[in-house]
Amino acid sequence: MAETWYYAEENEQKGPVNVQAIKSRIREGKLSTDTLVWQDGMATWQPLKDTKLYEVYTAQQQAVTPTRRRRRAVVAASNVVPPPPPARPQKEISSSSSLPS
Repeated sequence: MAETWYYAEENEQKGPVNVQAIKSRIREGKLSTDTLVWQDGMATWQPLKDTKLYEVYTAQQQAVTPTRRRRRAVVAASNVVPPPPPARPQKEISSSSSLPS
């Protein structure tokens, strides 16, 4: 199964998205090293720079123009309050269990 991530954008939780979508958003200047990200298994939201996505980020930087880098700095400076991690699905109750009459 593909690795999925969530990220915070304009005080909203976005995702789940795959790494390819993360790459696209980095190239578009929508994600920075300070963007908060989360995936299953992480205790809390963390800045992208503190996760394994940082390698993806640095690889994408080589294709970004200086103009986009300035825009990204402005986006990164915004004060984003992270949403809580996504709720885990509840276990389904078996339909074979019967209630006493």
